[in-house]
Amino acid sequence: MERNKLATLKFPHHQQNEFAMARLMLNGEFRSKLEKILLQEAIYNKHNLRIIAEGVLTAC
Repeated sequence: MERNKLATLKFPHHQQNEFAMARLMLNGEFRSKLEKILLQEAIYNKHNLRIIAEGVLTAC
């Protein structure tokens, strides 16, 4: 798969959307490391920002 293309995962149980993106793929250990990095870089520790950062990491 090319690096610059978005990956989509197909979940058969989603009837409204044919494609859905997996969420919260990082375990607790990586989440705590991510939280430390975000705080070191003066990024607010808010739920939506963590979800976005997690999405960026899983898309790479």
